[in-house]
Amino acid sequence: MRFATKAGCFALGLALLGAAACGGPGGPPPPTTAERLNAEGLFRLERGELDVADDLFRRALGEAELVDDLQSQGEAWNNRGALAFAQGQCEGALGAHGAALRVHRLRPDAGASLLRTHANLGSVALACGQPDVAKRNIDEALRLAATLTGKEHEADVLRARLARAALRLEEGDVAGALADAADVARGGDARKDDALRAGAAALTGAAEERRGRFVEARRAFEEALRIDRERQAPLAVATDLRALARVAARLGDGTAAASYALRGARIARRTGDLAAAAAGLRHARALASSPEEVAAVEAELRAVEAALGAPRPDGGA
Repeated sequence: MRFATKAGCFALGLALLGAAACGGPGGPPPPTTAERLNAEGLFRLERGELDVADDLFRRALGEAELVDDLQSQGEAWNNRGALAFAQGQCEGALGAHGAALRVHRLRPDAGASLLRTHANLGSVALACGQPDVAKRNIDEALRLAATLTGKEHEADVLRARLARAALRLEEGDVAGALADAADVARGGDARKDDALRAGAAALTGAAEERRGRFVEARRAFEEALRIDRERQAPLAVATDLRALARVAARLGDGTAAASYALRGARIARRTGDLAAAAAGLRHARALASSPEEVAAVEAELRAVEAALGAPRPDGGA
């Protein structure tokens, strides 16, 4: 399944990714090998380089296990969950975040890490159609948030609240989801965390779309797209473009909708998500306004379907 179909949950999943520690003069100690590998893997994941990210996360886990670094082990498992999430693998994502939870529970000072992991589990469970599991984990994340002190945990608290907003939206509480998303966007650490800002904007767009306010939804998705472009995150950009294609079509702007759908499909193709690419190209073909545009999109669609090995609807190769 594609998580983007569930209230912007794929974009939310990217916003919930863990951060790696950094060092510098007079600051925290320099990052360990495992921390460097985790950080590089996250960068590659957001770039859509999934095979490279997978190798980096596996190496990070191996390095962390070698020196019994439980913090980095947990983050590597969380990152592997995010990778499975990006690949549309529900069982893999839930299993990896569950492994992260078991590792972090071995640490006496794992409050923020446990919070983030429960928020990750809740977000993935929601996208995978397990609302009870989602609610249990998001509630636990928020309970942990209430126990933390100090500004250093603010981003983790905001991630948990973003997950709650997604849950509220799926439960039909659109007003509550909008209020939560607005609170996250105003949060101090959200202004410094581009992924959180983009996630809050995408969730706002999904909420506005849910209640039929397509002009407002388009504005919010455009803000998410602007942030995701600036942070060079192709997977999130593709999700934003698909959302914009939907709302533009609902607004009767077929030309813009076709353009959004085609651009999103091309990113999906470049990052190896051929199923999403084919779906986007079919959408773009349906919205194309001239025979020339239809022919151009059809040529791309044939190439993607051939790579997928899918039979042509007309019985051709």
